[in-house]
Amino acid sequence: MKSLALFSLTLGLLLAGTEAIQLSQPNTSPSVFHMSTKQKRSADPLAQARGRQLQRRAPPGTVLENLSQSDDRELYIANITLGTPPQAISVQIDTGSSDLYVNTPNSTYCTSDEDPCTSYGTYDANKSSTYKYVSSDFDITYGDGTGAYGDFAKDVLHIGGVKVPGFQFGIGYNSSNAEGVMGIGYEKDEAEAAENNITYTNLPQALLNAGLIKAKAYSLWLNDLDASEGSILFGGVDTDKFTGELETLPVLSEDGVYREFVVAMSSVGYTNGKTTGVFNNTPVYALLDSGTTNTILPDVIVNQTYNLFNVLYDFDDETPFVPCSLATNKTTIDYTFSSVTIRVPLSELVWPNDPPAEFADGRPACQFGISYGGDGEAILGDTFLRSAYVVYDLTHNEVSLAPTKFNSTTSSIKEITNSSGIPSATLAKSAISSVFATEFASASASASGSGAISGIPPAAYSTAAYSFLSGASSTAEPTGYETFGNPKAAGTGPILFSTSGATAYATAAASSTAAASTFGAMSSSYASATPFFAKAFRA
Repeated sequence: MKSLALFSLTLGLLLAGTEAIQLSQPNTSPSVFHMSTKQKRSADPLAQARGRQLQRRAPPGTVLENLSQSDDRELYIANITLGTPPQAISVQIDTGSSDLYVNTPNSTYCTSDEDPCTSYGTYDANKSSTYKYVSSDFDITYGDGTGAYGDFAKDVLHIGGVKVPGFQFGIGYNSSNAEGVMGIGYEKDEAEAAENNITYTNLPQALLNAGLIKAKAYSLWLNDLDASEGSILFGGVDTDKFTGELETLPVLSEDGVYREFVVAMSSVGYTNGKTTGVFNNTPVYALLDSGTTNTILPDVIVNQTYNLFNVLYDFDDETPFVPCSLATNKTTIDYTFSSVTIRVPLSELVWPNDPPAEFADGRPACQFGISYGGDGEAILGDTFLRSAYVVYDLTHNEVSLAPTKFNSTTSSIKEITNSSGIPSATLAKSAISSVFATEFASASASASGSGAISGIPPAAYSTAAYSFLSGASSTAEPTGYETFGNPKAAGTGPILFSTSGATAYATAAASSTAAASTFGAMSSSYASATPFFAKAFRA
């Protein structure tokens, strides 16, 4: 993310009116790896980390490491050491990538005039007696366009007070980030995996191999925007850090391969007291990514959100702005994943700009934590994750979600194992296991809605809807209906389901190839306009 050096906005802004993982009780020495997050108040995270090392007292059976949230709210930092003797480095924790990458002091970026890498630390292979060269094939590019290339190496990693010998990582001799990145995603998403189909043991697997955890899984609790404490917990779940029950969703694969923590987000809406609204209730491919600052949503959802709150978007700096007073608005943005809903308060989406900015009328301007993402998928970054407790299970390819409990001061840690039977998690109801694009065969049906297939109610067309469907009317999509796709044949209008029909169809089609192959409740005029093409959520 870019930070915006904006001192005054020239446009006025009117504030809107107002098999699953098992959790078991720990034994006397459970395999749980715990890292608490602490918001950074110092300009030097490395010096702060060294000071904390003397004060750290880990709870019994856990390994505690303080992280820090950067003052600009753009990333979460873990403090590690590499090499012998240890070299202290601060790295961003990133569920959206899978490699550990660190800068070297003589890299092209770190030797620039600004000396940007000093506060985060660097790794010098020549100063470590346990360094081992692997290859010169390290080359990674992140979603924001930054990246690094250089060597793969192995050395001793210390993280959270535990030691991992021979840990593989990338050294950025050329880079464009001041801080390194600790990717903790799937090994299939490592830098070399896509290009050369080469993987290696990254952090979650390394902790499992070392016997430090009993399942390749971890929990993330970022707490609220201004909190001083949060945590990432490898091998365990802290049941005092969320409300209600964890609900488990399947991770969506890509061509049968699990590469990223992608789930089906079934709807996005808002709640303001007794008033509710829906921006979108068609399943969307959503990536849970702690390495992304904002929540990035399809443009159609963002436009509705911006209209509701009169957000001003600076296209030059790609930054949305709102009056800082919006943080006191009690509206929540509601993200639903089958049967679990995470409600994000506006107070978690609004923070001061650095340097301070103001609108032309003198009101303070703050950044807003939802950004444009184009036509398709969503990336649920820190502005979403702070309001959720998330368990990432890489063994069973599942994610469990619950609403967070902000500012919890107690802890009740349960160990994660690979067995079935989950005392603190249940499978989400009607969980969508795939969101896909596919072609549909035609089905004879009348405008009255006959020809429905088993498990999918017919799309009940009104006169206005039929007129819209047939292309006989240029009016807007009728209220209460959703455009679900477009016929390939030229000159035909979109296929429309009733809202309830669309939801039921998406659920049934996701779980049944047979159901997806037949398209019920179409106008007879569409019988010759085949094949039809459903909205492309995920190929």
